[in-house]
Amino acid sequence: MAFQLSEISKQACGKTMVWSWYQWRRQLVADKKPNPAHVALAQWQYHTQSSNQSLTLITQNVDDLHEQAGSTVIHLHGNLWHNRCSQCETACQSQSRGSYHSEDTINFDDTLMTCRHCDGYIRPDIVWFGEALPVQAWQTAEDAAANCEVFISIGTSSLVYPAAGLAQLAKQNGAKIIEINPNPTPNTIVDITLAEKAGVIMPLLIQKITAL
Repeated sequence: MAFQLSEISKQACGKTMVWSWYQWRRQLVADKKPNPAHVALAQWQYHTQSSNQSLTLITQNVDDLHEQAGSTVIHLHGNLWHNRCSQCETACQSQSRGSYHSEDTINFDDTLMTCRHCDGYIRPDIVWFGEALPVQAWQTAEDAAANCEVFISIGTSSLVYPAAGLAQLAKQNGAKIIEINPNPTPNTIVDITLAEKAGVIMPLLIQKITAL
C-alpha cells in the first residue's frame, strides 16, 4: 500500500487521495499510547543524564510513541505527525499533539494544503518507497552505531537494509549486538538473543541497568 501511494502521489489527481489516506491513518493512531517498552527506554535515557552513559534511540517507526513516553528519538523513516513541502522540502505546520496529553490541536481535515514558500503541495514527512533516508537522521544513527559499546536491536529482524547496516557498523567497531525479538532471526552478528516481547523484557532490563 505504501508503494502504491508513493506512486499515486506523483500524479496530480493522486495527491488528494494520498493526503486523505494519511489523515485517516493519523486519526486511527491518534489515541494510541506508549507500551511498557517505550516507557522503559524513556526511563533509561533519562537515567543516562546522571550516569556515565549515553543512549541514542533510533527508530524505523513513524509514530510518536517514543516521544509520548518522554524519549528523544531519531526517526529514520520520518514522522507521521510532521509535514513538509513536496517541492522545496521545507518543513511546515505539523499535526501538533501539544504536550502529548491532548488531542485538541489535531486537525484531520483532508483538504490539500500548499506551501507558503513555493505553493507546492504539502505531504507527510514520511520516507516513501524509493526515497532516501533523511540525511541528518542517518548521519546521527551512523555516528552512534560506530561509537557505541552495545547495540540493541528491538523488535526487528536486523536484516532489512539500510537500517540493518547500523548493526553491522557497530559490530565492525567492536560493539556487542543484542537482539530482542520474540521471533529470533538467523543473524550471525548477534551476540545475545532475548526471545521475548520488548514490552516484557525491557522493563526488567532497564530496572537492572538503572540499579547499577
